[in-house]
Amino acid sequence: MARSRILSEIEPAGGDFLAHVCPGPARAKMQQMPASMAHPLPRWYLVPVRVLVVTFLCALLGFAVSLLLGILGVVVRGRIRGVHPNLTSAYRSIAIPAAAAISGVVLIAVTVLEIRRYRQAKALRKIEAASG
Repeated sequence: MARSRILSEIEPAGGDFLAHVCPGPARAKMQQMPASMAHPLPRWYLVPVRVLVVTFLCALLGFAVSLLLGILGVVVRGRIRGVHPNLTSAYRSIAIPAAAAISGVVLIAVTVLEIRRYRQAKALRKIEAASG
C-alpha cells in the first residue's frame, strides 16, 4: 500500500511518467540512421598515423610525469642527505628511460588495437554491403 501511494505521488494521473518528466518536443524519437552515415570507409593508411600520434602523445605524457616524479625524488633525496640535488640525473636516469619504456609498450599495444579496429571495420563494411 505504501508503494502504490508513493507511485501515485510520482506518476501523474494518466500514468505516462515520461510524458510528465519530458513533455513536448524534447522527447527522443527513434529514427533509423541512414546507411551512408553508419560507418565510414576504413582507410589503411590512417592506421600508422593514428599509432604514431597516440604513441608520441603517450610518450610525451609519460616523460612529463616521470620527470616530475624524478625531480621530486631527487629533491627529497638531496634533502635527506643534506646536499644540493643534481636535477640532471632526473632527466638522464629517470625520465628518458621511463619515456622510452612507456613509448615501447604503447607502440605495441596501440598497433595491435588499431589493426584489430581496422579489420573489424572492414568486416563490418563488407557485411553492410552484402545485406543492403
